[in-house]
Amino acid sequence: TVPPQNMANISTLIGGTVKDILVLEGTFVNKGKVLATIQNLEVVEMQEDYNSAVANIEYLQLEYNRQKTLTDENVNPRKVLQEVKSKLAVERARAKAAKNKLQALNMSTSGSSLVPIVSPISGYVGKISIAKGAFAETGITLFEVVDNSQMHLDLNVYEKDLESISVGQTIDFILTNQGNKSIKGKIFGINKSFSNESKTVAVHAKINPADSKDLISGMYVSANINIKNATVPALPKDA
Repeated sequence: TVPPQNMANISTLIGGTVKDILVLEGTFVNKGKVLATIQNLEVVEMQEDYNSAVANIEYLQLEYNRQKTLTDENVNPRKVLQEVKSKLAVERARAKAAKNKLQALNMSTSGSSLVPIVSPISGYVGKISIAKGAFAETGITLFEVVDNSQMHLDLNVYEKDLESISVGQTIDFILTNQGNKSIKGKIFGINKSFSNESKTVAVHAKINPADSKDLISGMYVSANINIKNATVPALPKDA
């Protein structure tokens, strides 16, 4: 398996029609890569809100400066200055809110109505759950991206064997579906709770990155944990 931070289920924060899908399953993508684009005219309204607020801020700032000068010279009452200051604060808050919405959607403050769906991590594209022209809903996984560089091993150990297990022990394991190729690992963590279904405890082991490049999350293995060294009487194989 891979750590949670190395696996991403990618969805959209705003619904829309899928315009383009820019990747294929099994391809490697870098963090920030655009995987698809979604068309939604609501983002145009967000851009208009932002640009309108910016224009109002520019005008109100000039008006505020003018009113401040008049107030300092006791020409205008301070109430007028406070009204302009209040309007200026409202427009700044509106501009900030619109900009934050656009940034959350990875959108610029002007231009296209196409919302990019970007990968939050580098890794391989797994399942693609959308099609061009379909409607992408919020909260639904559109892409899966997996980074296999931090692949580790999860072993299910029974209660009777736990006393013999400790962090730092080495593991030899074989893939049950790949010609019994042997790979080594080292235990780095032991869960402190039982699995309700199997009544076992999960033991986690690191794998050398060079050995894990061909592994896929979800593969089954058979493993031997090297518990301790012992000196015993023995004979050569030829005897």
